[in-house]
Amino acid sequence: MSVNLKRIAFLPLLSLCIYTSAEAREKLNINRNWKDAFIEITTLGSPLWKENKTNAMAERVYERYDPAQEMKQPSSMMSLALNRPVTASSTKKQTDPKHVNNGDVSSVWEAEAGDQEKIWSVFLEDSYCVNQIELTFPDDKGYRYIVQVAKSDGVWKTVIDRSDEQKRNKTAHSEGDFGCDITHVRVKFVSECAALSQVRVGGKSVNSGS
Repeated sequence: MSVNLKRIAFLPLLSLCIYTSAEAREKLNINRNWKDAFIEITTLGSPLWKENKTNAMAERVYERYDPAQEMKQPSSMMSLALNRPVTASSTKKQTDPKHVNNGDVSSVWEAEAGDQEKIWSVFLEDSYCVNQIELTFPDDKGYRYIVQVAKSDGVWKTVIDRSDEQKRNKTAHSEGDFGCDITHVRVKFVSECAALSQVRVGGKSVNSGS
C-alpha cells in the first residue's frame, strides 16, 4: 500500500489519499490479483491548501508500525529530514530541491542566477527537539549561509551563522541545542553561489519521546 498525503501541511487535515499499486502489493506480499484502489478523504478547515505554496508530503511506501523497531532507534536520529517535503526560492535547470534530502550525496540543488533569496527549506512533518544539522555541498567553493529553524508558528530563528565563513569544506556538521517543537529547517545563502547536495537533521521526536 502506498500513502499519498500531498495535501497536508499543518492540522487540520485537508485531504488524505490512500491507494494500492502493483509495486507496493508485490513489496508487501499482498495478493497480486487485487486491482489498484484509490480512496480520498476531504475535510473542512483551515489553513487552506495553496497550490505551489503549501508544502506537499513526499510519496512513500507504507510500512507497518513496529513498536519494537522504534525502541531500537538511536537517541538522536540523523534522518529527520530524509524525503520530507521541501521548497526552494528558485531552482536551476537539471537540479531539484528534492535531491537535497534523498540520501544521495551525488545529487544536487542549485539556486538560479539572480535569485535574491537563495533559500532551501524542509518541512519535518512533526515536531522535534533538534540537536544536529549537517550540510553537504557539491563542491568546496566556500559557501556562506545561515541555518534557521521554525516552529509551527512560522517564526524563523537563526541557529547557525556561517555568513562570514572562509572555510572551504564540503561537509559542515554542527551540534547543539537548536530548539524543541521544531517543524521546519531552512538554509539561507548569503554567498553569490548557492547549492546543496544533502541536508541531514538529527534530534528526538517531541511526540514519541524517542
